[in-house]
Amino acid sequence: IEGAIDEYPGKHEKRVVTLNYARTNAILGTPINSETQREILLRLGFDLVSDDVGADRATFAVPTWRIDVKRDVDLIEEIERVYGVEKIKPSKPRGVIGTHPFDEVYDQIQEARRILCGLGLYEAQGQSLISVKAASLVLPLEHCVRVANPLSIEMSVLRPSLLPGLLDSVRVNLHRRNPSAALFEIGKVFARGGTELPVKEERMLGIVMVGDRWPVFWEGADRAAKFDVFDLKGVIEEFLISYGVKGVSYEENANPSALFYDSCLVLLGRHRLGEFGILSPQVARIYDFREVVVLGELNLDLLMRLRSREKKFESLPQFPAIRRDMAIVVPENMTHEQVLKVINAHKPSILASVEIFDVYRGRNIPEGHKSMAYAFTYRASDRTLTDQEVNRTHEELVRIVLMKLGATLRA
Repeated sequence: IEGAIDEYPGKHEKRVVTLNYARTNAILGTPINSETQREILLRLGFDLVSDDVGADRATFAVPTWRIDVKRDVDLIEEIERVYGVEKIKPSKPRGVIGTHPFDEVYDQIQEARRILCGLGLYEAQGQSLISVKAASLVLPLEHCVRVANPLSIEMSVLRPSLLPGLLDSVRVNLHRRNPSAALFEIGKVFARGGTELPVKEERMLGIVMVGDRWPVFWEGADRAAKFDVFDLKGVIEEFLISYGVKGVSYEENANPSALFYDSCLVLLGRHRLGEFGILSPQVARIYDFREVVVLGELNLDLLMRLRSREKKFESLPQFPAIRRDMAIVVPENMTHEQVLKVINAHKPSILASVEIFDVYRGRNIPEGHKSMAYAFTYRASDRTLTDQEVNRTHEELVRIVLMKLGATLRA
């Protein structure tokens, strides 16, 4: 039989790749003229299909045995290999630092995390989806955002608060025999909005504390002390001061949600920053808690808008301080915040600080009243104060406090 038989069921078309000569120089970081680039590829078996001199580019047909060559960067790699890597001069790395509007927000969130961790709290990370039962403890269901096709009944509502998730974390810790927990979480919460904005999102900060105030120790009067609402208030106060939010006031919440047994509002002027208080006993039974749980939530988006990022430094005092005390008898419903408002409204220039150090109820105090004792620290920045000057200032301030509050001095 004469001739040849070629079994070739499908003809293999050659792949073509277009090379931009300027792109080769940009990637390699060294100038290689177009003639040299073209000659290297032709020597390696690439066929020149077209050469567009005006556009500084050419199209090559890839040999069938070079199945690894698919893009222009593969051609550039071949040029680099033949031209010689040693001929390409090294250059310093060029970094590009971009900016984004979220960068500043992220930095502020990280600062909040750093402060809270420094106060002894651990960060928790919860789910954005919670159950209908948990969501109803915080917000009426008609104001919650429900998922159309939930995976389960336990993940059917977008969380309206961080607190249910934090309570779940505490329950897991307690069931794992970790009876003490001080946790915080930063995340977004969701609620139904208006017609223009169907879903409202806000970034919040949640805190929950339960168990022993101090680590286990072998002696000490406070070694069995438990977290209470004043520990939480102290954490919130210290966080706000460190975060640059000053002038905050506290007011009893007349209508707390079902989550709280008793709660307090955190206010800055007309702005409501958040709420904190004691967990409701009914909710505590749902979560199987046997100890008092204190919890709170702050609007972090609002805090980032209202905070002052300016840092101020005051030199250490050079002159001694003088302390004077005041014990007043007031009605039972009188709060420390009310007393401080009067003092701050008439604060003398030499008054450095005011601290409450005792609250007493009992013998020699009328029923329905209590005694509140305060320590006043007086100091001048430019001189040593005399007893006569401090006594005169202190007596006038005490007179104003008694008049404004309708209080009496405790004998």
